[in-house]
Amino acid sequence: MDKKWIFGGIAALVIIIVTVLFLSSSRSKNGQSSLLPDAQFENWSILGGNSAEGFDLFDEEGMLSYDELIAQAKKGRISLVSELWRMRRNCPKDMDFHACNEKLRAFIGKKFPYPDNEKLIALFDKYIRYEQTMMETKFGDNLTNQQRYAAIKQKRRELFGEEDAQLVFGLEESKAGFAFALQDFAKSTAGQSGDARIASYEAMRRKNFGNYYDAVVAAEPAYNKFETEVMLRDADLSKASDEQKSAMTQAMREKYFGPEGAKRMADLDKQLGQEREKETQLQAAEKKFLADNASMSEADKTAKLLELRKKYLGDDEAEAYTRRMEYEKYMQSQNK
Repeated sequence: MDKKWIFGGIAALVIIIVTVLFLSSSRSKNGQSSLLPDAQFENWSILGGNSAEGFDLFDEEGMLSYDELIAQAKKGRISLVSELWRMRRNCPKDMDFHACNEKLRAFIGKKFPYPDNEKLIALFDKYIRYEQTMMETKFGDNLTNQQRYAAIKQKRRELFGEEDAQLVFGLEESKAGFAFALQDFAKSTAGQSGDARIASYEAMRRKNFGNYYDAVVAAEPAYNKFETEVMLRDADLSKASDEQKSAMTQAMREKYFGPEGAKRMADLDKQLGQEREKETQLQAAEKKFLADNASMSEADKTAKLLELRKKYLGDDEAEAYTRRMEYEKYMQSQNK
């Protein structure tokens, strides 16, 4: 497996969380948290009024009680910001943000009993003020990503207080803390054995995620777990023989995908290996052909090259290979 792809899955998390700083959580189609850019804050205003019209926009079966909602948020099982954005999306497309917020505020007041409704409305009002503040606040261009995120965290605590800020943003902030820590992890543990790196990695995750650790681990896709372990065992794999490396990779695949999944991945490896070998043979044949036929017209060369590609790859793959070569040639010309 190519190391740059192994590290890519981990690096992507760092890039997403560290470089996109003005963020809130939003539920994606599969129910997991994703990120919304601060551009979504635009045109949202301070709430006013308490109209109950449109109450059924937000009413759902099996809604959590206040105590359940808060308990799940504290464990990282749900994000209060995700829930807010999910409910906002129930508003009609032609309804402006202000009206949607009014209806949602009224819904909270009627759906939850006193005094829980007032507690949730207070949190909602703070979040609306936070959105407005984040639209208006400018941070210095000379700040590092970590300094900028620290400033955002401080602004949240000014508006929410420590306890409410932790309740609303705790999961997101723990993920950001993990991403910042991850930047130094690969360097600080380079050369260590796989077992040692895995132990350090889990200790780092527990430290950063705290109460959210179990929820984060439970939500992590199997492929991400597999890719992470491959990265953490990179030093072991680089020292192993081909036979040992194959056995180690197979064991990790079986660990995360089961015997059948591991077999499918091994079969795919074999297929990809055969395709790479065919392309290697084709490239050698193309090189020889071009060297032997330098005076041939470009049109004839193109036709003969396509014949060669079909011979080595088959008709469909030859067409796809030709398109890929043309694209790569075009990109190279643009980068000159």
